This record gives sequence, structure tokens and C-alpha cells, in this order.
Amino acid sequence: DNLSIYWQEGTQRRSVIDNPTRDRIETYQSSNDAFVLEDYGCAALIENIELEA
Repeated sequence: DNLSIYWQEGTQRRSVIDNPTRDRIETYQSSNDAFVLEDYGCAALIENIELEA
């Protein structure tokens, strides 16, 4: 319940394109979204993580 998603109204875009050279229909979608921590006291931060291959 601490992570919220917000989106801006009127900014969702969608385009459908017929691409016969690749024998497919291409669909593109985009919108303005934001993820927000509502209460920083209920979050954790981890620093100095190193990954070894």
C-alpha cells in the first residue's frame, strides 16, 4: 500500500501500423506514468551492492 501509480489524463497514445514487409501488425502505446512512495518511513534503501560474474 506504500507504492502508488499516478498517470496524467489525456496523455495516453496508441498507434497501430500494418507492416507487410515483416508480415505483422505493430502496436505502439505510451503514457505519462509515475510511481510514488507515499511514506518514506515504510521504505528501505540498500547501498554498495556489487555483483560478481
